[in-house]
Amino acid sequence: MRRAVHFAIAYAFAFASAVLAGLYAVLSATGPYAFGKALILCLIAFGGCHGPAFVRRLWHTTGFAGATIAGIGTAFCLLVTLWGGLGTLSAGSAVMSADRTKTAEEKAIDRAALARLIDAHGKVAQARPAGVVAPEILTAKASPRYTASDGCAPDKITAPATRQHCAFLRGLEAEHAAALEIARLDAEIAAVSGRLANAPAAVEPDPQASAFAQLTGISAGLSAALYALCASVALEFMGMAAMLNAWADAARPRLEPAVAAAPVKVEPAPKPKISPLGSKQAAPLPMPPRAERTPPRINVVTLSPPRRLPEGMVSDFASRRLSKSQGSEEDMMSVYRVYQKWCGDNEKQAIPAERFIPSFLAYCDSTGVQLRDEGKKVYCVDVKLWA
Repeated sequence: MRRAVHFAIAYAFAFASAVLAGLYAVLSATGPYAFGKALILCLIAFGGCHGPAFVRRLWHTTGFAGATIAGIGTAFCLLVTLWGGLGTLSAGSAVMSADRTKTAEEKAIDRAALARLIDAHGKVAQARPAGVVAPEILTAKASPRYTASDGCAPDKITAPATRQHCAFLRGLEAEHAAALEIARLDAEIAAVSGRLANAPAAVEPDPQASAFAQLTGISAGLSAALYALCASVALEFMGMAAMLNAWADAARPRLEPAVAAAPVKVEPAPKPKISPLGSKQAAPLPMPPRAERTPPRINVVTLSPPRRLPEGMVSDFASRRLSKSQGSEEDMMSVYRVYQKWCGDNEKQAIPAERFIPSFLAYCDSTGVQLRDEGKKVYCVDVKLWA
């Protein structure tokens, strides 16, 4: 279960890194080329996340040459993935900033237009509504004076009454035009006011970058770029660490919770020897195995609590009793029995097998000792155990 959780976390980071790098291809290209580029960047991101695990594995299997090749590939995968992630985050920030800048500019334009319309409305002469003035114009045009003057033509106006009637008609027409202009301005003012009322609130193009710029004194553009870079680096390195942890845990063999004690071999009783005189000598009785001896009961009065021995450190034991030896192997049961003997010789308390095994595996992992798993037996490869 623990290994499954480790792999789930590791591949979640790897998938996020691949998506971040692949989106840059979609944003920077079009058509089939964009999908091909996205696939390549996703594979590079996965390779970068697996890079440290590959380096560690190749170091133990092929040595310096394989680890060096994997390390160089990992470095370039990291660089390409960081570049793609930086481009994706920067592109997203640029789109957001452009939208917010456009909204702010549109609101500024509407405010200027509203101020201009209100100013024009104030300069138009007061007039009655157009619906009231229009019937009066029709009535004035139906008068005989309007007809006799050929529609109030200047050269046809001769009588003072006709001149007065035409002046009255022109006043009505001017009032009607003013009424129409006021209605148009009112409609435009209402439309602009509605847009301003429904427009989103004005927000900084990039509030995070602006706040960081105010705190540090750097420009908002540089702040946004640093943020994108740090986000990409954090995602990539945590993905590498999670993948290395998952594969390192998977490389450890699964062992039984305890190491079984070695079976005690009981030698058969020797045959009785015949003396030169022909009498049979009684053979000594075989001693029972040490594990089966029953110590006699002795009542001891203890005046002070017994001295508690310190625990035998696994790393101390392994560094003293294990050494490199090409081609040699030692099984885990033998290692634990030698550890118990070493603890007894050095007046130390041997820890139980269920605690010894994880500690010894951690020591092997930290020192590069390879393990080989054969069913229920585990062997340390290329090491010699000194009893």
